Amino acid sequence: MSDATASLANLPVTPSPPPERWRWWHAALTALWHGLFLLPFMRRLDLIGAGAKYPLFIDSYPLLAAGETHVRGGNPFLPMVLDVFNHRPHSYSSWWFALGDLGLTRADNAWFGALLVLAFAVAAWTCLRPRSPGELGWTVGAVCAAPMLLAVNRANNDLVVFALLTPVVPCLLHPSRLVRLAAPMLIAAAAGLKYYPVAAGLLLLAEPDLRDRRFRLVLFALVMALVGLSVAGDLPYLMKNQPHVEGYLGVGAANLLDLFGVPEAWRGRITLTFGLALGCAGWFARGRDGGLRRMAGDAAWLRFVLGATLLGGCFWIGLSWGYRWVLVLWMVPFLWKPTRPEDLPTPLRRAWQAARVALWPALWGGWLYFLAYGFLEAHGHAPPVWVNRSAMTLVQTACWVLFGATTVMVGAFAWDGLAGLWPGRGGGLRSAGPAAKVPT
Repeated sequence: MSDATASLANLPVTPSPPPERWRWWHAALTALWHGLFLLPFMRRLDLIGAGAKYPLFIDSYPLLAAGETHVRGGNPFLPMVLDVFNHRPHSYSSWWFALGDLGLTRADNAWFGALLVLAFAVAAWTCLRPRSPGELGWTVGAVCAAPMLLAVNRANNDLVVFALLTPVVPCLLHPSRLVRLAAPMLIAAAAGLKYYPVAAGLLLLAEPDLRDRRFRLVLFALVMALVGLSVAGDLPYLMKNQPHVEGYLGVGAANLLDLFGVPEAWRGRITLTFGLALGCAGWFARGRDGGLRRMAGDAAWLRFVLGATLLGGCFWIGLSWGYRWVLVLWMVPFLWKPTRPEDLPTPLRRAWQAARVALWPALWGGWLYFLAYGFLEAHGHAPPVWVNRSAMTLVQTACWVLFGATTVMVGAFAWDGLAGLWPGRGGGLRSAGPAAKVPT
């Protein structure tokens, strides 16, 4: 071999661009699957709890009814007469009343709900980029899960949160400081609409530059103070108007405690304490070799942290409707394959392995049993109570494993970022710099 040939052989290999055909397969398969469940004959089967007894986009309907009630001088936080489906009271912030101020009414629900679904689809397309048949299977398995179908059928406003927060990571990684400042604004806007996205502010710890990180955190605190003042009058209705969630249609740590007979008054305290303890355990799992600092520019890692923070926080705090599972789509690319697996400290690598195994029974198990139970019941062979209880216990255990593992990972990220606010006291992300960024 000549010297020239040897020199060429030693050059670093530039990775080829991801094959776009897998993204098109992903789009085609998910569009076909979701489109199938939007058709009348499939909805009559009521396979996912959104059958013919409810119209399409039933969750966007009360948002428009709330705006219309507000314009007419009524109180949308009381049971709304204009919501002809169960007269649901408005359980979000008054920011949604702007829909009425813009002139939108319930008559606009068809195109308004379709717009929410389209925004969600575009956002999911931008962050899910399968590069192989295996990754395509992961993507389709997540996007086609029953909670996603249910959210799309109902045009639930968690789709708005997903679409609004998806650009946060690209903004954080943008070379322009002005564009990076858009990240806290997007988080504040989502929090003003639905409260819980305020936890996404944790992602602002990912800024490599220490001065910019401190400035963004202060800016976020100031903006959130203004948002808090804006929605302060709405907060008394927050818990009062929350619908009761239980069983397979809900996601929350309290489900498992309910199965074991823990009194309701204690469930929230136990689950919140357990979740906080796991987050604190992230301090010991974060490692000291700078691996998390080198991941500061990894888009898949930051999206994972975003999804795990919001979905995990909702899981430990209480019970949410299954639509909240749409946020898991941010986590899927990192779970199928980390961009820099060698940078994950050993405890976090084990947590990652546990999370990727637990994801599928947590996401699909309860819904598959729900369908099997409905089929057997329709044919006069309903399973006994102990079978139902056992299936529920297995699914909820998988959820605890999934969110237990991801909470430790989020805790490690948070502790590493907080430590970096004080140079010389634990490192953090300061040394990451632009060189730490990896292709997105």
